[in-house]
Amino acid sequence: MFDKRHIYPRLCGLTTLIVLLSASTALAGGFGLTVQLPGGGTNPKAPDAVLLVTPDGCFGPGATVSGAAEGLVNGKRQSVPLRLTAVQTNEAGVTTFAVRRQWPKEGAWLLSFTGTSSRPEPSGKEYTAVCRAILELAPGGGIPTAQVVRGNSSRYLPIRYVEDGKKDVEKALQSLANKGSKPTAISRSSR
Repeated sequence: MFDKRHIYPRLCGLTTLIVLLSASTALAGGFGLTVQLPGGGTNPKAPDAVLLVTPDGCFGPGATVSGAAEGLVNGKRQSVPLRLTAVQTNEAGVTTFAVRRQWPKEGAWLLSFTGTSSRPEPSGKEYTAVCRAILELAPGGGIPTAQVVRGNSSRYLPIRYVEDGKKDVEKALQSLANKGSKPTAISRSSR
């Protein structure tokens, strides 16, 4: 007959492979945001942009992005809706948005972005994907130091995805206010 010592490990290996493939299929696609510094050449649609925000993933094409600068200035909470400018739409329909500085230099600030994308489901109902992210700013509302991804000349910024926008914004602002002047900033255009 069959030797069980040889069959069970193969079955376990096959089962593990099926589970991993199923998980990767379930996690494929998604929806996210990329925040980066503008490249060397300025975009004529937004020559004074300090950031570029692009929706990513399967829900990126046709997605919209909104944002707000959230701050604590002299202990008082402030919120400044951001005007984002569409600067480029690629062949896949993904639009990149430019952000100009619209918040003051005083206080502790972060930028909160919300990406929204709607698609029809096979049932005919509309499915809306929402992605929320924050970018903590350096002292004086400066743009934090970017990270260069190996093999890519783009300079990406360390955003943090959040579930509950309001609670996460409040926690992050309190943390920034308590940190004082620890983050490193690079000089960008000002208001």
